[in-house]
Amino acid sequence: MKQYVFSIFALLSYILAPIEYSWTFNCIILIAFVLNFIMVAKRPNYQLLSYTTLFFVVFFFINFVYPVFIYPYDPTFILQFRYSFSPDYINRGSALCFCAFSFFLSGYVTKGRGHINGRFRYALKTRTYRLFLMLSYLILAYNLYLIIPQLGLIYGEASVPFQTGSLFVMIECTLSLIKCHINRERIKDNFKQYVHYLWPHLLASIIFCVASLMLGSREYVLVLALLYLFLYTKYVKPMAFYKLCIILIVGMIGLYYISQVRNMKGEQSETTENDLFTKKPWQSNKVSGVWNLASDLIINNRNVYVGMQYVDDPRHGYTLGMNYIPNIFSPVPFLPSLASWALFNKPAVECTSQQILTNYTRDDLGHKELDYELGSNCVIDIYMGLGAIGVILIFAFLGYFIKRLELSENDLPKMCIYLILFTTVVFFCRSSFFGPLRNIVWSYLICLIMLRRYRLS
Repeated sequence: MKQYVFSIFALLSYILAPIEYSWTFNCIILIAFVLNFIMVAKRPNYQLLSYTTLFFVVFFFINFVYPVFIYPYDPTFILQFRYSFSPDYINRGSALCFCAFSFFLSGYVTKGRGHINGRFRYALKTRTYRLFLMLSYLILAYNLYLIIPQLGLIYGEASVPFQTGSLFVMIECTLSLIKCHINRERIKDNFKQYVHYLWPHLLASIIFCVASLMLGSREYVLVLALLYLFLYTKYVKPMAFYKLCIILIVGMIGLYYISQVRNMKGEQSETTENDLFTKKPWQSNKVSGVWNLASDLIINNRNVYVGMQYVDDPRHGYTLGMNYIPNIFSPVPFLPSLASWALFNKPAVECTSQQILTNYTRDDLGHKELDYELGSNCVIDIYMGLGAIGVILIFAFLGYFIKRLELSENDLPKMCIYLILFTTVVFFCRSSFFGPLRNIVWSYLICLIMLRRYRLS
């Protein structure tokens, strides 16, 4: 019952949010956001390394750091916030994001029909597994074929193979999970056996990560790191809280270091390693430079304000779901393009919220010089199509769905869905809500193809 009080408070804060920016209002929202999560995390049997925990951490950086810790002291501390937006949407934007998270947790704690774990036993089709392993290696070889000739190029000039990279990572997630689950009794408390069963996947993943990092790309490196961290803590040995914190901090610093190195390629002046973590020339001393570590997440907060401004603009309004079309149809090859041309007479990319927000910034807000995409935000992606009611209902369903997947942990196909959601939560928060749908569907189908299922009496 206490959980639903937070949801009611979140809804009221959205309805009653003051128009003029209020630091106090945003602090109250942030405190309620943290307390809401703590209440759920203290529940019995809550798993520390879970989708909900990662969702909370990423959601904090994307939606609450800027209005509380940055905007009052240096509104353009993060370079992308130099592109204009109306500060009148900051309060309501924070309240909308709090609504999304609080209703997600309300859905998460809602009791549904119980799932009986262990109703089925799964056996791996060895030949099919080897076939998909070879397919994974072929995709890896193709990615290397695209990456290696570009080594040494500036990141902005290099062409990162996002589509084939996503396919490789999705297959590796699926195969690695199945391998661990089938052999879970052998690898429990045995790191050597864990490596023994996963070595074909570890080797392929390491090669892919090294090549990606040399190109300056970090997206799929993070996904694969989360994959093997999850598999280790679930099937080998749970990890202590302080170790997870250390891994998180080291990971953030490492990824930030890579982003700075790739951005400095081609510069004439030499920059020392210490300079990588100092403030940029335009940044105020009133804001801690530590926030630069999460700048790739914080920049997506602007999309919330611009998306709400877009909806209120009489020239535009709600998209009524047009921005969902490319991702909803993405599991079927070529269908997104066919649907977008047939329904809206435009390419699929022009229907996405990230492209809509970029075009709105460039054409309506007067930033003709903008020559790259500004991304999106999972909350505003739903809001632009279905409004605040859509945000409440869809995020509540997401929370309910995540909990049902966790209760079905011995149902291997559903575990594949959970793993895809878990490993992509960072990109989910800063992009379209239905972005992971294609990999979810494909991973689920691969799992069904590779396994024999036996009902237990």
